[in-house]
Amino acid sequence: MNLDELIKYIIWIAFFIMASAGLYFLLKQIGVV
Repeated sequence: MNLDELIKYIIWIAFFIMASAGLYFLLKQIGVV
């Protein structure tokens, strides 16, 4: 695995975590969870 693939992989993981956290806080504000 070269550096370019590693950076792309890290960006996807970070994006997924932020999307999950954002969705969780959105649902929490609405009162679903």
